[in-house]
Amino acid sequence: MQFTSALHPATFLSRPNRFLGEVRIRGERTCCHIPYSGRAGELLTAGARVFVRDHRGPGRKTGWDLVLADTGEVLACLDTRLSVPLAREALDAGIIPGLRDLEVVRTEYRFLDSRIDLLLAGTDGREVLLEVKSCTLVEEEVALFPDAPTERGRRHLRDLAGGVAQGMRAAVLFVIQRPDGRILAPHDRRDPLFGAALRNAAAAGVEVFACGCRVSQDGIRVDRPVPVWLGDGPPVATDG
Repeated sequence: MQFTSALHPATFLSRPNRFLGEVRIRGERTCCHIPYSGRAGELLTAGARVFVRDHRGPGRKTGWDLVLADTGEVLACLDTRLSVPLAREALDAGIIPGLRDLEVVRTEYRFLDSRIDLLLAGTDGREVLLEVKSCTLVEEEVALFPDAPTERGRRHLRDLAGGVAQGMRAAVLFVIQRPDGRILAPHDRRDPLFGAALRNAAAAGVEVFACGCRVSQDGIRVDRPVPVWLGDGPPVATDG
Protein backbone atom coordinates (compact mmCIF):
# COMPACT_ATOMS: atom_id res chain seq x y z
CA MET A 1 0.00 0.00 0.00
CA GLN A 2 1.49 3.28 -1.10
CA PHE A 3 0.72 6.38 0.93
CA THR A 4 -1.57 8.64 -1.08
CA SER A 5 0.53 11.76 -0.48
CA ALA A 6 4.07 12.59 0.55
CA LEU A 7 5.07 12.45 4.21
CA HIS A 8 6.99 15.25 5.87
CA PRO A 9 9.40 14.88 8.83
CA ALA A 10 8.41 16.62 12.04
CA THR A 11 9.31 16.67 15.73
CA PHE A 12 6.69 15.42 18.17
CA LEU A 13 6.04 17.81 21.06
CA SER A 14 2.97 16.75 23.04
CA ARG A 15 -0.41 15.03 22.95
CA PRO A 16 -3.09 17.29 24.46
CA ASN A 17 -5.74 14.61 23.99
CA ARG A 18 -6.16 11.17 22.48
CA PHE A 19 -6.53 12.28 18.86
CA LEU A 20 -4.64 15.58 18.92
CA GLY A 21 -0.90 16.07 18.81
CA GLU A 22 1.45 19.02 18.66
CA VAL A 23 4.44 18.86 16.35
CA ARG A 24 7.09 21.18 15.00
CA ILE A 25 7.34 21.13 11.24
CA ARG A 26 9.50 23.44 9.17
CA GLY A 27 10.31 25.38 12.34
CA GLU A 28 6.67 26.08 13.20
CA ARG A 29 4.59 24.61 16.01
CA THR A 30 1.28 23.21 14.79
CA CYS A 31 -1.39 20.64 15.64
CA CYS A 32 -1.99 17.33 13.93
CA HIS A 33 -4.58 14.59 14.04
CA ILE A 34 -3.42 11.29 15.58
CA PRO A 35 -5.44 8.47 13.98
CA TYR A 36 -4.66 6.14 16.87
CA SER A 37 -6.78 5.67 19.98
CA GLY A 38 -4.22 3.76 22.06
CA ARG A 39 -1.45 5.18 24.19
CA ALA A 40 1.60 4.79 21.95
CA GLY A 41 3.54 6.26 24.86
CA GLU A 42 6.67 4.39 23.85
CA LEU A 43 6.55 6.00 20.40
CA LEU A 44 5.11 9.46 20.95
CA THR A 45 7.68 10.92 23.30
CA ALA A 46 8.67 14.58 23.35
CA GLY A 47 11.35 15.16 20.75
CA ALA A 48 10.60 11.99 18.78
CA ARG A 49 10.94 12.11 15.01
CA VAL A 50 7.61 11.53 13.28
CA PHE A 51 6.22 11.84 9.78
CA VAL A 52 3.04 13.72 8.98
CA ARG A 53 0.81 14.04 5.94
CA ASP A 54 -0.79 17.24 4.68
CA HIS A 55 -4.52 16.67 5.01
CA ARG A 56 -6.31 19.98 4.81
CA GLY A 57 -9.97 20.02 3.90
CA PRO A 58 -13.52 20.99 4.87
CA GLY A 59 -14.44 20.05 8.41
CA ARG A 60 -10.83 19.49 9.44
CA LYS A 61 -9.60 21.04 12.68
CA THR A 62 -5.96 20.35 11.82
CA GLY A 63 -4.03 20.43 8.58
CA TRP A 64 -1.89 17.37 9.24
CA ASP A 65 -2.23 13.65 10.02
CA LEU A 66 0.48 11.88 11.99
CA VAL A 67 1.32 8.68 10.11
CA LEU A 68 4.71 7.30 11.20
CA ALA A 69 6.87 7.34 14.31
CA ASP A 70 10.61 6.73 14.10
CA THR A 71 12.01 4.56 16.93
CA GLY A 72 15.55 5.18 15.77
CA GLU A 73 15.70 1.64 14.41
CA VAL A 74 12.40 1.13 12.59
CA LEU A 75 9.37 3.08 11.44
CA ALA A 76 6.01 2.30 13.07
CA CYS A 77 2.75 3.21 11.37
CA LEU A 78 0.23 4.76 13.77
CA ASP A 79 -2.61 5.15 11.30
CA THR A 80 -4.89 2.38 12.51
CA ARG A 81 -7.36 3.19 9.72
CA LEU A 82 -5.00 1.24 7.46
CA SER A 83 -5.29 -2.06 9.35
CA VAL A 84 -8.39 -3.32 7.52
CA PRO A 85 -7.11 -2.36 4.03
CA LEU A 86 -3.84 -4.07 4.93
CA ALA A 87 -5.74 -7.16 6.03
CA ARG A 88 -7.59 -7.19 2.72
CA GLU A 89 -4.29 -6.95 0.84
CA ALA A 90 -2.96 -9.86 2.88
CA LEU A 91 -6.08 -11.90 2.08
CA ASP A 92 -5.77 -11.14 -1.63
CA ALA A 93 -2.10 -12.13 -1.60
CA GLY A 94 -2.70 -15.32 0.38
CA ILE A 95 -0.12 -14.33 2.99
CA ILE A 96 -1.97 -15.81 5.99
CA PRO A 97 -2.06 -19.60 5.53
CA GLY A 98 -5.21 -20.10 7.61
CA LEU A 99 -7.13 -17.42 5.71
CA ARG A 100 -6.49 -18.36 2.11
CA ASP A 101 -9.17 -18.76 -0.58
CA LEU A 102 -11.58 -16.43 1.18
CA GLU A 103 -13.47 -13.53 -0.36
CA VAL A 104 -14.80 -10.41 1.35
CA VAL A 105 -18.59 -10.43 1.36
CA ARG A 106 -19.30 -7.43 3.58
CA THR A 107 -17.48 -4.86 5.67
CA GLU A 108 -18.54 -3.51 9.07
CA TYR A 109 -20.79 -6.52 9.48
CA ARG A 110 -23.29 -6.17 12.32
CA PHE A 111 -23.20 -9.33 14.43
CA LEU A 112 -24.58 -9.68 17.96
CA ASP A 113 -23.34 -6.59 19.85
CA SER A 114 -20.44 -5.75 17.52
CA ARG A 115 -19.57 -4.47 14.10
CA ILE A 116 -17.09 -7.05 12.84
CA ASP A 117 -14.59 -5.66 10.33
CA LEU A 118 -15.00 -8.26 7.58
CA LEU A 119 -17.45 -11.00 6.70
CA LEU A 120 -15.70 -13.51 4.47
CA ALA A 121 -16.87 -16.59 2.59
CA GLY A 122 -14.96 -19.64 1.44
CA THR A 123 -15.44 -21.71 -1.66
CA ASP A 124 -17.73 -23.97 0.36
CA GLY A 125 -19.99 -21.02 1.12
CA ARG A 126 -19.28 -21.08 4.86
CA GLU A 127 -19.17 -17.60 6.35
CA VAL A 128 -16.16 -16.40 8.30
CA LEU A 129 -16.18 -13.50 10.76
CA LEU A 130 -12.86 -11.64 10.77
CA GLU A 131 -12.01 -8.89 13.24
CA VAL A 132 -8.82 -6.92 12.54
CA LYS A 133 -6.66 -5.32 15.24
CA SER A 134 -3.78 -2.91 14.74
CA CYS A 135 -0.67 -3.51 16.85
CA THR A 136 2.14 -0.96 17.17
CA LEU A 137 3.86 -1.89 20.44
CA VAL A 138 6.92 -4.15 20.21
CA GLU A 139 9.24 -5.05 23.09
CA GLU A 140 12.31 -7.19 22.39
CA GLU A 141 10.77 -8.39 19.11
CA VAL A 142 7.49 -9.36 20.82
CA ALA A 143 4.45 -7.52 19.48
CA LEU A 144 2.02 -6.82 22.32
CA PHE A 145 -1.69 -6.02 22.11
CA PRO A 146 -3.33 -3.94 23.45
CA ASP A 147 -1.27 -0.98 24.59
CA ALA A 148 -4.24 0.30 26.63
CA PRO A 149 -7.23 -1.48 28.22
CA THR A 150 -9.94 -2.20 25.65
CA GLU A 151 -13.43 -3.22 26.65
CA ARG A 152 -14.43 -2.96 23.00
CA GLY A 153 -11.78 -5.51 22.07
CA ARG A 154 -13.09 -7.93 24.69
CA ARG A 155 -16.62 -7.53 23.35
CA HIS A 156 -15.43 -8.34 19.84
CA LEU A 157 -13.81 -11.55 21.08
CA ARG A 158 -16.95 -12.54 22.96
CA ASP A 159 -19.07 -12.04 19.86
CA LEU A 160 -16.61 -13.93 17.67
CA ALA A 161 -16.96 -16.86 20.07
CA GLY A 162 -20.70 -16.46 19.70
CA GLY A 163 -20.30 -16.89 15.96
CA VAL A 164 -18.42 -20.14 16.49
CA ALA A 165 -21.25 -21.33 18.73
CA GLN A 166 -23.63 -20.69 15.83
CA GLY A 167 -21.55 -22.83 13.47
CA MET A 168 -19.58 -20.07 11.75
CA ARG A 169 -15.83 -19.72 11.48
CA ALA A 170 -14.50 -16.73 13.37
CA ALA A 171 -11.02 -15.27 13.55
CA VAL A 172 -9.07 -12.26 14.75
CA LEU A 173 -6.10 -10.96 12.78
CA PHE A 174 -3.51 -8.72 14.45
CA VAL A 175 -1.73 -6.50 11.92
CA ILE A 176 1.64 -5.49 13.36
CA GLN A 177 2.22 -2.14 11.68
CA ARG A 178 6.01 -2.18 12.04
CA PRO A 179 8.72 -4.60 10.89
CA ASP A 180 10.33 -5.80 14.12
CA GLY A 181 7.59 -7.94 15.68
CA ARG A 182 8.55 -11.62 15.34
CA ILE A 183 5.87 -13.08 17.62
CA LEU A 184 2.58 -11.67 18.93
CA ALA A 185 1.22 -12.05 22.45
CA PRO A 186 -1.54 -10.49 24.54
CA HIS A 187 -0.23 -7.63 26.67
CA ASP A 188 -1.27 -9.05 30.02
CA ARG A 189 0.48 -6.30 32.00
CA ARG A 190 -1.60 -3.59 30.31
CA ASP A 191 -4.91 -5.44 30.03
CA PRO A 192 -5.09 -8.84 31.75
CA LEU A 193 -8.83 -9.01 31.00
CA PHE A 194 -8.16 -8.86 27.26
CA GLY A 195 -5.50 -11.55 27.57
CA ALA A 196 -7.98 -13.79 29.37
CA ALA A 197 -10.68 -13.01 26.80
CA LEU A 198 -8.34 -13.86 23.91
CA ARG A 199 -7.37 -17.19 25.45
CA ASN A 200 -11.00 -18.00 26.21
CA ALA A 201 -12.01 -17.13 22.64
CA ALA A 202 -9.26 -19.33 21.24
CA ALA A 203 -10.37 -22.19 23.47
CA ALA A 204 -13.92 -21.70 22.14
CA GLY A 205 -12.68 -22.10 18.55
CA VAL A 206 -11.88 -18.53 17.48
CA GLU A 207 -8.81 -18.64 15.24
CA VAL A 208 -6.01 -16.20 16.07
CA PHE A 209 -3.59 -14.92 13.42
CA ALA A 210 -0.99 -12.19 13.14
CA CYS A 211 1.02 -10.66 10.33
CA GLY A 212 3.93 -8.27 10.09
CA CYS A 213 4.54 -5.29 7.83
CA ARG A 214 7.35 -3.53 6.06
CA VAL A 215 7.14 0.23 6.58
CA SER A 216 8.84 3.04 4.72
CA GLN A 217 8.18 6.71 4.09
CA ASP A 218 6.52 5.67 0.83
CA GLY A 219 4.11 3.05 2.11
CA ILE A 220 3.32 -0.01 4.20
CA ARG A 221 2.63 -3.58 3.18
CA VAL A 222 2.00 -6.91 4.88
CA ASP A 223 4.88 -9.23 4.07
CA ARG A 224 4.72 -12.25 6.38
CA PRO A 225 2.64 -14.26 8.84
CA VAL A 226 3.73 -13.99 12.48
CA PRO A 227 3.27 -16.71 15.12
CA VAL A 228 0.97 -16.06 18.09
CA TRP A 229 1.80 -16.93 21.71
CA LEU A 230 -1.12 -17.65 24.05
CA GLY A 231 0.74 -19.73 26.63
CA ASP A 232 1.74 -19.01 30.20
CA GLY A 233 4.87 -17.05 30.96
CA PRO A 234 6.64 -14.47 28.81
CA PRO A 235 6.84 -15.18 25.07
CA VAL A 236 10.24 -15.39 23.45
CA ALA A 237 10.85 -14.60 19.79
CA THR A 238 12.89 -17.33 18.12
CA ASP A 239 14.27 -17.92 14.67
CA GLY A 240 11.93 -20.89 14.36
